[in-house]
Amino acid sequence: MVLITAIAMGALAAFVLRNYINDQEQKANPNPVEVYVITRDIARGEAFTAANSAGIKKQTMPVKYRPATFVTDLKSLEGKVAATKLAANQVLVDGMFVNSALEATGLKQRLRDGMVAIAMPIEGVRAVGGLLQPGDTVNIMVTPKPIEVAASSSAPTPAAAPKPAGASAVDPELSPYIVGARYLYQQVRILSIGSSVAPNAGEVVVASTASSATLATIGGSIVFEVPADSAQLLASIDPTSLYLTLIKDNWILKPVPALTPEAIKNGAKLPGEDPSKLTPYGPLGYASVASGVTAAPITTRTN
Repeated sequence: MVLITAIAMGALAAFVLRNYINDQEQKANPNPVEVYVITRDIARGEAFTAANSAGIKKQTMPVKYRPATFVTDLKSLEGKVAATKLAANQVLVDGMFVNSALEATGLKQRLRDGMVAIAMPIEGVRAVGGLLQPGDTVNIMVTPKPIEVAASSSAPTPAAAPKPAGASAVDPELSPYIVGARYLYQQVRILSIGSSVAPNAGEVVVASTASSATLATIGGSIVFEVPADSAQLLASIDPTSLYLTLIKDNWILKPVPALTPEAIKNGAKLPGEDPSKLTPYGPLGYASVASGVTAAPITTRTN
């Protein structure tokens, strides 16, 4: 009888302890959800098969830490290969495994003859709010800064060195312009953004989610496809001074002159104060651009 009582008490204690441990785990790991986690290193190009899926296990984690693009079904990986070397102990997300044909075609094979690829860290608002996509073409603007010359250098001092157009100092209380932006290049092709690459002709484009596209832009670099001398020039410029503007394929190439000092001097008339301009599209507004209407010359009364 004593033995039966001891066994019963032991079972009750184990039951209480187990419930306590589960309760503590729930508190430490609220709202647990299941995800697939890579448990061993996977080499680039390694094919996903049922045999090697042993390196991927289901685990639980708090829902607030679960990536938005987590893989929900391993069947979606069948016939695909690892896009890059995948380290162990990371959550499996979309894009880690890709079609074998896409992985076999590296960035080098996507370059046109005579072109090079150069990456520039242009992010956020300077990259059209992170909405650019591989294959887009952009214009590149630069906000010039005075060239700094070391005191020990025999080169001309900044006062003697010529300043870029629009780089002269202005009084911000009288003028809103800090510096005159200039066009560096027009119609520049984007080869890749982060891990997203512009598709070759005939490749199937897999639509990415908004969150993954945004992360690619925010957390990565923009790779341009340009001739070698253009890449040399881009590498010579502070990337924080670059701004991109998205253009259509039918963009008409024509020079955009630098802003004149008179246009941004203290007290200069702003476009909205100039009856010949008023809007970015001219005095008749955006509707006139779509309709092709041109504005008649505006005369100012002198009396």
